[in-house]
Amino acid sequence: MSPSIIGLILGILAILIVVLPTIMGAVRGLKKSTFRFVWVVVWAFVCFFLAQVIAKSLVNVDISFLNLSVDGQAVNTLPEYFIKLLETSNSDVAHVISDNPQVLDLVTTMVALGLSLVVFELLFWLTKWILWPIWAILSAIFFKNKKVIKTQKRVVNENITIPEKQETVKINKHSGFGALVGLAMGIVVLIFTFIPIAGINNVALELERVTQTEQEDGTTKGIITQNLQDDGYLYCYENSAVKKVLKYTGVDAISGAFASALTTTNFQG
Repeated sequence: MSPSIIGLILGILAILIVVLPTIMGAVRGLKKSTFRFVWVVVWAFVCFFLAQVIAKSLVNVDISFLNLSVDGQAVNTLPEYFIKLLETSNSDVAHVISDNPQVLDLVTTMVALGLSLVVFELLFWLTKWILWPIWAILSAIFFKNKKVIKTQKRVVNENITIPEKQETVKINKHSGFGALVGLAMGIVVLIFTFIPIAGINNVALELERVTQTEQEDGTTKGIITQNLQDDGYLYCYENSAVKKVLKYTGVDAISGAFASALTTTNFQG
């Protein structure tokens, strides 16, 4: 799959994440859409804090029972495993890592970030769908689509009226405002969905920057591009149209901030 295709897929995904909740917001109406928005946001933050606790306990867990080894050397933690992989990839990379403690920190950060984001995304989407029936039941109980029955009557005299026509009219559920709330929820879901992409992208670019060395052909490459046949994969999100849109709307910055918070918390413990 080429980098341009990956960028296109990310763009389509972003559009669907925003458009579908907007449509559903119009269908549900203002009250149900607002309830759904609050429900999703609250559970997103619950998942955010749970992910920190879970990933923090996993990042430095002893994995010696897995009997993992790199180039004959046993490894005991995930960060150590990935560092050894990079060191054995080629001599230039090993030299850069041994002489640059910042690289070790970034590699460890990437491992923690990966764990945190995997845990968070699993929790976020599982709770979003598994708890949907509970939301639907509560929504049906507290936000019923009430109906008003209008009856047209014909007055025969002062004492007699004859009902002629009955009409059931639904109360206006304000679909337009519901669509706006749905749009807001779509943006929130987009932010939380793109946390892994923004976070890993930021750390990968920083790792590439601090490990750049001059190559025989006069170009400079870092650890990542030295191990990729096509460096377009490193920049496929950074150079994509969806990245530009998310950047100027602030979504990318917020996603990156959440990703940074997840990683920082994991390492300060």
